[in-house]
Amino acid sequence: MVIVDINRLKGNYGATLVAHMLSQRCLVRPVAEGTDIGVDLYCESVTEDGRPFQHFWVQVKTGSQVNVASDRLTAACGFERKHLEYWERQPVPVFALLVPMSDWPPRPPEYIYVVDVTKYLLEHLPPYKENEKIWSRQDIRRLVPGDMNALEWFLYQHVPHFTAARKIRDGVVVPVESPQAGNQVTYLATGYTHRFRDEVLDTIHTTATWGALDLMQPDHPEMVPYWKRLIAILQQCDCESHYACHVALGRASLLEGDLVRARNYKEKAIARVEGYSGLDKDARTPMREMIEVWIPEAELRKLQA
Repeated sequence: MVIVDINRLKGNYGATLVAHMLSQRCLVRPVAEGTDIGVDLYCESVTEDGRPFQHFWVQVKTGSQVNVASDRLTAACGFERKHLEYWERQPVPVFALLVPMSDWPPRPPEYIYVVDVTKYLLEHLPPYKENEKIWSRQDIRRLVPGDMNALEWFLYQHVPHFTAARKIRDGVVVPVESPQAGNQVTYLATGYTHRFRDEVLDTIHTTATWGALDLMQPDHPEMVPYWKRLIAILQQCDCESHYACHVALGRASLLEGDLVRARNYKEKAIARVEGYSGLDKDARTPMREMIEVWIPEAELRKLQA
């Protein structure tokens, strides 16, 4: 007779318990067994009127790998470096839910501890140790099986907070979104923008550049006031190392009839492309073609004539 390893049994119990708890207010999709990506559950919270709201990922930790503090207010677990590096690249927040378990057959745990993996990743940049021990926080609630108030706090306050916080790493700063219809209360996931200030500026720069180019279509004259606003933002940015920024400014100058400035920006864009180290001829070709599409030489000569 095949005997299933006790640790696997504990892991299956913990994952099933957490999935059942979350599924009362959440869509839960278990990850296929044997997929070692450090995620057990793909989750999507649901609003009060039944609409899918926000995605998040959960890793469930059980058994002897969960260390509970003597006062039972917090717990900790070790996380592999490969999993931390994987989670860091993902677009959604990740949480570890720790299910203490010593006996078998198990008894329902008094508490399930929330480890804010995304918070840790935002505050601790790589490289990471081979095994990082991360504690749950004493200043947040613990989950209790059957306690709907604690579950709703987690899904409707905690997850939205770290959904907004995670975006800051990509340079996007937005208010925390509420799942409650008509909720006008707005607050930020503060404390992270200063860590990723360069990413925020780069996102503003990138959005203004490509947004302006996309709006500068000849068949949409009503978009002129909008791309001009984006160009005004670009004029306050440092474009020296970004060829596309020069392209957007050159295109705007061309549309405004300033041929001298248009040609100047075109030459700067070409110089940026030629100055990029590590790019071969094949990589530079589409960049040059893009410059010519937006600031065509024939159009410059035609207008100049």
